Amino acid sequence: MATITPAMGGVGITYECNDYYSLQLWDEYGKLIPGNTVDINYDGHNLEYEITEPECGNRCSGYVKIEYKLPPQIECPPDATLSCGALNILDLPPATGGCTDFEVFLYNEETISMSCDPLYTQSVTRTYKARDALGNESECSHTILLKRIDLDDIIFPEIRTVGNGNAISCGDPYLVYDQNGFPLPYPTDPLTGSGTGIPILCDINVTNGLFCPATGSGNGVPLFPNSMQSELTGIPTSVACSAIVTYTDFELPGFGCVRKIMRTWEVREWWCGAEDLAGSVQLIEIVDDQAPQFSCPADFTVSTGYDCAGEVVMPAVTPYDECGSELKVRIAFPNGILNANGGAADLDLGFNLVEYIVSDGCNNSSNCFVGVTVVDDTSPVAVCEQYKVVSISQSGNTIVFAEPFDNGSWDECALDRFEVRRMDATCIASDTLFGESISFCCSDVEEDVMVVFRAWDKAGNYNDCMVNVEVQDKSVPTISCPPDMTIDCRDGYDLNNLSLTFGDVTSSSVCSAENAIEIVTPDVNQCGVGTIIREFELRDDAGNVVRSCKQVVTITNNTPFVGSNIIWPADYDLTGGCSLQDLSPENLPEPYGFPVFINGNDECSLLGYDYEDSVYQAIPGSGECAHIERRWKVIDWCSQNNGHFSIWESPFPQIIKLINTISPEIENQDDILVESQSVDCTSSNVVVERTATDDCNNALFWTYAIRDESGFVIGTGNSNMFTETLVTGIYEIEWTVQDGCGNFDIDFQNLEVRNIKSPSPVCINGLAASLVLMDLDNDGVYDAEMVELWASDFDAHSYHSCGNPFTLSFTQDTTVKNWIYDCDDIGLNVVRLYVTDVITGAFDYCETFVDIQDNNGENVCDEDDQNGRVVIEGDIYTEYQEEVEGVMVDIGIPDLEEMTNEQGGYAFGAMIPGGSYMVNPSKDDDHLNGISTLDLILIQKHILGFEYLDSPYKLIAADVNNSEDISSLDLIELRKLILGIYEELPNNESWRFVDASFSFTDPFNPWLSDFPEEYEIYDLNQNMDIDFIGVKIGDLNQSVIANFKGENHNERSIDKLSFNIESGEIKAGQTGMINLRSSNYENINGWQGTFEFDPSKLEIIEINSVALEDFEAGNYHISEQEEGWISLSYHGDARSIDDSDIVLEILVAAKQDIQTDNAIHMSSRVTTAESYTGDGNVQGMSVENIISESQSRIVDVQPNPWVEKASLSFELSKAEFVQFKFYDTGGRLIYSDSGNYSAGSNRYSLTKSQIVYKGVIYIQMITSDGIEDYKMIML
Repeated sequence: MATITPAMGGVGITYECNDYYSLQLWDEYGKLIPGNTVDINYDGHNLEYEITEPECGNRCSGYVKIEYKLPPQIECPPDATLSCGALNILDLPPATGGCTDFEVFLYNEETISMSCDPLYTQSVTRTYKARDALGNESECSHTILLKRIDLDDIIFPEIRTVGNGNAISCGDPYLVYDQNGFPLPYPTDPLTGSGTGIPILCDINVTNGLFCPATGSGNGVPLFPNSMQSELTGIPTSVACSAIVTYTDFELPGFGCVRKIMRTWEVREWWCGAEDLAGSVQLIEIVDDQAPQFSCPADFTVSTGYDCAGEVVMPAVTPYDECGSELKVRIAFPNGILNANGGAADLDLGFNLVEYIVSDGCNNSSNCFVGVTVVDDTSPVAVCEQYKVVSISQSGNTIVFAEPFDNGSWDECALDRFEVRRMDATCIASDTLFGESISFCCSDVEEDVMVVFRAWDKAGNYNDCMVNVEVQDKSVPTISCPPDMTIDCRDGYDLNNLSLTFGDVTSSSVCSAENAIEIVTPDVNQCGVGTIIREFELRDDAGNVVRSCKQVVTITNNTPFVGSNIIWPADYDLTGGCSLQDLSPENLPEPYGFPVFINGNDECSLLGYDYEDSVYQAIPGSGECAHIERRWKVIDWCSQNNGHFSIWESPFPQIIKLINTISPEIENQDDILVESQSVDCTSSNVVVERTATDDCNNALFWTYAIRDESGFVIGTGNSNMFTETLVTGIYEIEWTVQDGCGNFDIDFQNLEVRNIKSPSPVCINGLAASLVLMDLDNDGVYDAEMVELWASDFDAHSYHSCGNPFTLSFTQDTTVKNWIYDCDDIGLNVVRLYVTDVITGAFDYCETFVDIQDNNGENVCDEDDQNGRVVIEGDIYTEYQEEVEGVMVDIGIPDLEEMTNEQGGYAFGAMIPGGSYMVNPSKDDDHLNGISTLDLILIQKHILGFEYLDSPYKLIAADVNNSEDISSLDLIELRKLILGIYEELPNNESWRFVDASFSFTDPFNPWLSDFPEEYEIYDLNQNMDIDFIGVKIGDLNQSVIANFKGENHNERSIDKLSFNIESGEIKAGQTGMINLRSSNYENINGWQGTFEFDPSKLEIIEINSVALEDFEAGNYHISEQEEGWISLSYHGDARSIDDSDIVLEILVAAKQDIQTDNAIHMSSRVTTAESYTGDGNVQGMSVENIISESQSRIVDVQPNPWVEKASLSFELSKAEFVQFKFYDTGGRLIYSDSGNYSAGSNRYSLTKSQIVYKGVIYIQMITSDGIEDYKMIML
């Protein structure tokens, strides 16, 4: 507060004269301010004042502006020396203020690095400000020296285990987990103590830190891990302490209730180029100690069953476990325990206390109690005699008790008493009320009196039955009719004894009405409404009417039927049923079958009902077969009003479930053996059918799975019968049968497929053997020549197509495995090699020859004259005279064949004259040799008539599918070969050969007549020279390599077609487009190649082209991309494409983050990379990346980490001047360099002499595009 005095406003008035003058002060509204005293509320106001001189009364006035100028005062802290991490927890200094609220904040912080100081890391000068709401402020500064970390003084977080008694509860509300499910060291602020703890240093100068075990107080300075830092200054531990704090988590094996985590802490300090390390292992155990939670059902009441007991369906509860354990529900009641979440329990009559117990897998449990009261709401069964005779006593009145009317009444619990009443009050009015007895009088004589008998049980329930009582008496009364009456249709009456309800005729004497005759004329409709006319006559013994009278009874409906009288059928679960027919209303017990009418279903109404069912199939495996939603309608046929009737519909559908838990059973069947002679080691169709039994005669659902010997599933089906073709082997069939309710049975059956086909013999291509000199009589003189050969000597890898074991022999007798040749066998000898299956005995043979020679120089054998032998020989070459190497030539003798040499020649020497031979060349390998998209271009030009093929051999080569014409189908087949879809042509061989001496009838139609592909020799009697011309199928431009020394005749230009990929990024899990443009797509007729990529990083979905409108799916082969390649082949009219147009659009799905510029590259892995110009030149092809504008970047450092030297790769969007700067983790500049570099990819070399530092180094590359950052480590 402040007081305004005259000295403040009067000129020349001193403070000593304040008491002499008087002063008045008014606010802005003219209100006098008492005592001239103002407070903060007047700040900024202009107040009017008046000063009066008391003796002369002179006055002056003026205005004073009130302003508050006193700033808050900071209690500035002294300079201090603290642990380096304390800077992040250092409190703001306190301050005192005046009349307004104020705040204290860190205004400035200046840091001086002390990199190599042995004691300190930094000197920090902090300036604080205190500012109030009016803008008044003050400031102060102090200096803090941050001490280096003493690694030996670090106190790492304590071990949190069950054994130590400080394990973490899984329900700890202050615990936060990272994305890997590990608890954070602290979730928000480490000073709260939440989390699992972080390393600390104890500093006695800090009082507001964490608990320090060494001092027992809050002296602990936290060392923040990784990038965690103070919210006050933003200075991480790595900067303040020249250190980095890290931790790694590894989950150890535990058990269900305790989760174990091994956390490894590391603190690394960088000081003056060196690095020190301290660490510790913290064990953390997270314990499931939380009991499940659930809401207890409310108490309820149910009725007993037929055995005076209550089968009660206990409701299920919805438990929740905070730790996510599997939960188990038990329900305990006086008669047992229910191990389920809800279900039927048998309870006794009266009050029952039921306990719900929910427990998890770690024995944590919670419970609650539910009171269930079982009451007897079932009425007893009243059984009475149908007819009873009662005689009138002499007094004219007879009393009969209730017990005589009982005929075996009973109750499931206990009967209490019997009561009786009359249906009328003819004798005593109170007899219409139930009591222990009733009376009969003269009025009852010769009438059927209806009596109601009632049985009561101990629970207060009752039931009634009717007794017809005949009362006998013979008095003849005078007649007097009862008056006319009007009753409700619900009022009871007996049409055969109307007197009980409507009164009886009376006479002047007692008990003498036996001659009275009542004639009843009813006119009552089916709803009980109408009239009854009663005529009474007294006749004498002759039958004459002596007295008569009439009574008219009118019957109306005073209370029509209403919908509230209906109890709709309740929901019902039928267990053990087999058919939906079991859910028909007539098959269901009460009250589940039909609607129940609690009132109004009487003589006055005619009620009908109908229903409509909607059937729903249940989820397999649930035990439920199906359920019905049944909607009911009730109609009252007595409610007609203008032709309309009252109809009521059930408000909710009745849910009726069909439940069956009995599984079907698969009937036993023996294992199966299947024998096959298939050449492909497969069986014929194997048919296996299984059967099963079930408690219900309903359809069953089958599945089967066939597994081979390795356990792999090779076939499945959804039937009890399978028809499969299987390869040789042993299999196991897993049969599964399931009924409509999800119940199932499984059976395993063995099946063996055995191949009984004969083995495939393969003989060698002849054998030459020299006779060996023998001295049979040991006289020192050679007297014989012979050689022993074994069957295995002639085997060229015979085989059984299905791998069955076999043996070799020279005859069908498998023991004949060797043969001795002598002088009589000199020359060619036919050899038959038998191959026999040792399992089945099946066999086959092949034939070859052995050339027995006498080359030892001794004339032991009388050799026949070898003169007269002839030679079959020749050359095979292309139409361009290029020799074809590797052609197999046979002459029709098994295993006697020759392969052409590098000069294309072949020869069969020393042939015996007189034989007939068929010379047949063949070569079916390397189908892709000489094939390229250029051949497609040449074939298409021929088809379109632009440039015809000029020789019959080229036409044969162009007929790729061997159809004897040239069409677009040949283009399709050849493209599949180029793309790698085919490894070989399906309808043609790689080479065809034409007799060189053959002349085509029409060179432009080689198929006009059959051209010879073999040469037949009849009766060989001279040397034969037989040549063939080889045709490489698909090669139209002579690019085939026909022999070892052969060359491609198509010269490739040094130019190449380049596709360019623009830089970009596609994130993992996303699809994106890789666009290919070309800067030199000029006069291009076609191209081909192989795109290679990393299949773990991306998947190619499709390739399209806008610029190439005829490019389609047939131009690329995508099916092998799991191996990391796709092949492409395109041809069309020669064209040029602008470099701004997109040639190819490649739609890819990224499995990892990818950079488009290095995602794919061109190679010749499958399809050779080359392109073709419109003038027929062949040139190379490549895919290159281009750098988009504003895309300068550091690519990588290799190696990283490094010791002696490294290479920094970077890309520039344009040629320019580049600066490089290198910083340590404290932000200190270590090294810098600069230079001019060209656009595109560049490298910068680093050496140990440049970077005098060890540890993490931050790199900055400064270009006109901006600053690019990168991190490397130097060891």
